[in-house]
Parts: sequence; C-alpha cells; structure tokens
Amino acid sequence: MTKKPELIDHIGLDLWSAAHSWRQRLIREMVIKGYDWFDGAPGMLTMHIGPNGISQTALQTKTSLSKQAVQQLLDKLERDGIIVRTQNPKDKRAKLVRFTDIGLQAFTLANEVKLNIESEYENHLGQEQFKLFKKFLAQVKKINDQ
Repeated sequence: MTKKPELIDHIGLDLWSAAHSWRQRLIREMVIKGYDWFDGAPGMLTMHIGPNGISQTALQTKTSLSKQAVQQLLDKLERDGIIVRTQNPKDKRAKLVRFTDIGLQAFTLANEVKLNIESEYENHLGQEQFKLFKKFLAQVKKINDQ
C-alpha cells in the first residue's frame, strides 16, 4: 500500500495565512464603517484600483482573473455606484476603470484602515523588528520574482 502524502506545514502556508488574516481584518473594519460591498469578490477587486484608475486589461492581469470574471465584478461595482468605466485616453479601444466619489471615499478610508493595522503591527513588534519584517518580506518577494 502506498503511503498517502501528508499536509505539511510550510512558509507558503504561513504567508498565505497572514495575508488572509490581514485581508479579513481590512474587510471587517470596512464593513463596520458602512461599506458592506467591500466584503466579497467585488470588494477584493477594488484593492487593485488606484486613485487614478486602471485599465480593465491591467486589472485582469493583476488579479489573475478571467476577462469574464472581471467584467461581471465590474458590472456589479458599476451598478452599485462604486466605479465607472470610461474610454482610456491612452488606448481608445480599451476601458479605464475609475472610482466614483463613493469609491474614492472608500479608497481613502481603506488606506486609513491599512495604516492603522500596520501601526498596530509595529506597536506589537517594535520599530526595529517591524522594519526587519518588511525587509524580509521584500526579500522573499524579490526571490520569488526572479
């Protein structure tokens, strides 16, 4: 009988778990502040849209979602008044996804929440360990991007 492989504990799982926990905390705080739409796939998509907008194609690339999935999520966000799609001035064939005023308010608040979470981490770890933590994360990303 062949031995079944076991589920191992590994750094990838630790990184995923920490990122998932951070993301859930951000979502929870945004929902508490009245942005219910932030909880779910459409809300996750907005984390990739900056204050100046993003092309729909770049959004697909950043999220690794299919064209159809991105289209459906953007349709919902547009119906909810969070984003608007306009013609991309750099490429007339492409669409540019931009926040509406409501979306920009959420974007601004999400930045505040992110900074508060980061500040809390720094308070728990201490300034030096927090700097090292960020340095190590950047190094791991660099290794993976090679």
